[in-house]
Formats: sequence, structure tokens, C-alpha cells
Amino acid sequence: MSYPLIPLFLFLVSFSSIKAQSTSFSLSDYSEKTIYLYGPNGYIKNNTYYAGHKLLMHEFSVSPGGLELYVRSRRNRNIALAVSLLGTAGSLYALLNRNKIDWRPFFWTSLGTGLIAAPINMTASKQLNQAVWLRNKDVLATPSGPGN
Repeated sequence: MSYPLIPLFLFLVSFSSIKAQSTSFSLSDYSEKTIYLYGPNGYIKNNTYYAGHKLLMHEFSVSPGGLELYVRSRRNRNIALAVSLLGTAGSLYALLNRNKIDWRPFFWTSLGTGLIAAPINMTASKQLNQAVWLRNKDVLATPSGPGN
């Protein structure tokens, strides 16, 4: 055996071991099993639209990590909604009673709650996107047999 063939031999051996470790899936698996978001509570799977957080929660049952991120995302979105509603209520109160009270504290409170709710909402959206990505990865990583 000549020495120039040794690097080629090592490359082929390492490439075959890398190829053996990969999980194979077909394009039909991808289109039938993966989901993508369509709004905060809707998703599309296999060219069909589904709505509701209960159906979305059921989709995450195949991925424990995805389910955890989805639950955290919903919690953060609900916190951001509550903070936004408090700011809106303060603004409406100040608007309706503008001749009787000093409206400036309510204005600043409303502005502050909006500034607090925005990053919480952005975090919730990021967590939801990460949850979908993790769920899709876990679904495609499971071997597809005749029953799947």
C-alpha cells in the first residue's frame, strides 16, 4: 500500500461512519409530520390549517423539550396580555376622568406598561418559534416505521 492512498482511505472510513449516524427522512415525512405556525394559536400540518391552543399542545406531546418551551411561551404571552390590559385600563380611566384627576400619572403608567409588555411578548414569540423548531426536529428524528 502506498502512502498517498492512506489519507484517501481514512477519509472514506470517516465519511462512512458519519453517513451511518445520520437519520434519514423523506420529503413526504417532512410535509406530513412537521408543522409551521400560522398566528399565535394556529398551525398548518400536511396542508391543513388547525386552530386552538389545545390542538397545538397535542402536537407538542411528541417533544418534551418543545412542550416545555410552548408552555413557557403561553405563560409569557398571558403575562404580557395582562400587563397590556392594565395599561389600557389606566388610559381609559384617565381619559374618562380627565377633568377630575391629574391624567399625567396614568399616561406614564400606560406608557410604562406598554414598554414592559413588549419585550415579554417578544420573548414569548421567540420561545414559540423555538418550540416548533424543536418539535419538528424531534418528529423527524424518530424512525418512521409502518405504523408511524
